[in-house]
Amino acid sequence: MAKHVFTRSQYLAILNESLKNDPRWQPGMAFVFLPPGASAADASGVGCTGPDAALPVYVEIERVAAELIEVRGEE
Repeated sequence: MAKHVFTRSQYLAILNESLKNDPRWQPGMAFVFLPPGASAADASGVGCTGPDAALPVYVEIERVAAELIEVRGEE
C-alpha cells in the first residue's frame, strides 16, 4: 500500500491531532520539532513534551504514523 506524502509541518500536525484524540492525552503533551524552537525546515527530528510516563503513547502514535506516512521536506 502506498504511503501518503506530507510535509514536515503537516506530519507534526497529524501527530498532534492523533495525540489529542487519544484517550490517554493529558494537558502538556505534544509533539514538537527538535531542537526545541526549530522551524520545520531546520528541524532535525520530532520529540515530545509531557510526563515520561506518557512515552508509550508517543511511541505508539509515531509507529502507526510511520506505517502510513512518508515525510518530505517543506515545499
